[in-house]
Amino acid sequence: MKICLIQNKPTEDKIYNFEKIEALIPNQKFDLLVLPECFNSPYGIEFFKSNAEEIKPNNLTFDFLKKMSCKYKNSYLIGGSYPELDSNKIYNTCTIWKNGNLISKYRKINLFDNNIPNAAFKESKVLSPGNKPCIIKTDKFNLGIGICFDMRFNQLSNFYAKNKCKIICYPASFTEFTGKMHWELLNKVRAIDSQCFIVSCATAINEKNNFKSYGNSIIVSPWGKIVNKLDNNEGYILEEINLEEAEEIRNVLPINQNKIYL
Repeated sequence: MKICLIQNKPTEDKIYNFEKIEALIPNQKFDLLVLPECFNSPYGIEFFKSNAEEIKPNNLTFDFLKKMSCKYKNSYLIGGSYPELDSNKIYNTCTIWKNGNLISKYRKINLFDNNIPNAAFKESKVLSPGNKPCIIKTDKFNLGIGICFDMRFNQLSNFYAKNKCKIICYPASFTEFTGKMHWELLNKVRAIDSQCFIVSCATAINEKNNFKSYGNSIIVSPWGKIVNKLDNNEGYILEEINLEEAEEIRNVLPINQNKIYL
């Protein structure tokens, strides 16, 4: 299975962001295309309201994702995330596409609220949390979705492991501050304890924004090995993985049968 991750640097110009993403996608075949958290606009409390859109036709981001899904019709598109407006609430939402059709969506459950000195940030001031996991079931694999801060909560990845997912995708905009310490470590831990491939697609750093993204999009094997990784600049990963590796690891270390799910 071939996976493509696109690490773009969002600006306040959505059309430019879309064009840049298109330019970053390699002219090769892939089965899964993954975009980052807030790929269409800068990440930040000050940007969520002004960039929020309803998930429906004739809105810029919906139409862009549909266009991409039609163009790469044999691939699943994990549409990163963007601020979703719904009934006067705003969610951080990932949309999932196939053959030009919106097949599912996931709203970020664990909002990024922290008390980091000189860098406090509270998504909950603007965003509402989701309350449902999301599993994409195909004839070859099950895939679970989380968004950025969700990576710190193994309750979600345990749920996906229990439901026989072989891949978990985390669109992300991790901070530089925590990314330097925890990004690679968390991706490895989630891979090891879920025995899934972890596919985390982040935004590149934009020095003009107050929020500095750590970048470093990454794929980690179920054994905890880094398969491929970027730095914090714009770019892409195109990597072939063997999904059977997840099953092989689970047979070697059958931890799921011993897990206590509370």
